Formats: sequence, C-alpha cells, structure tokens
Amino acid sequence: MGEAATVACQPMTFQGEESRHSNNFCVNQLPHKDKLLWHIITKTDTDTEIRFNVKEHHTYKEDDLRFENIQNGTITPYYAYRNLYISEVKNVTGHFIVRVEAID
Repeated sequence: MGEAATVACQPMTFQGEESRHSNNFCVNQLPHKDKLLWHIITKTDTDTEIRFNVKEHHTYKEDDLRFENIQNGTITPYYAYRNLYISEVKNVTGHFIVRVEAID
C-alpha cells in the first residue's frame, strides 16, 4: 500500500447536518495516478456491507456529489479533489475509517 488519505467516520450524521458523516479530507496531495482505491476499515464483523457517497464541500453553493455508492474495494477515477466528506452512509453500526489510495 502506498500513500493514502484517511478520514474517520461516524455512523450517525453530524449534528445539524443532513448527510455528513466525516470531516473534510483531500485527495489532491496523493500522487497523480489513474484511479483511486477506496478501503473501509472497521472493527465490527457486522459492518461488512458499508456503502456511502462522497461529496465536495463548497462554502457559497450546494455541495457536489463526486462519488456514489462506494464500498470497500471500489475503484474510481482519480480527480484532485479537496474538501471531500463522507455522506449518506448505509449499513453501519459503529465508527469506521475510510482510506483512499491512488493506484495505476
């Protein structure tokens, strides 16, 4: 495994937020490769089918949906996004970590 971005996520949405489950994170500091590989790290055996969307936060306009229906092992195109966050999480009971790695 090479360089990666990681973000801690919670099972419930942040207070006062509609769909946010994590703080912002960036993938633009990763090496420019063709794809991103998404890993979900959890300590519970029951959270094996976690799925979520990834949105990009904007201060003065509506947040953009960047990736949809991500699960452990999903591969997406590489884009140098900043201010991403995990949203609309499904099938989770506890806290988990998302690790994003740039791959060829």
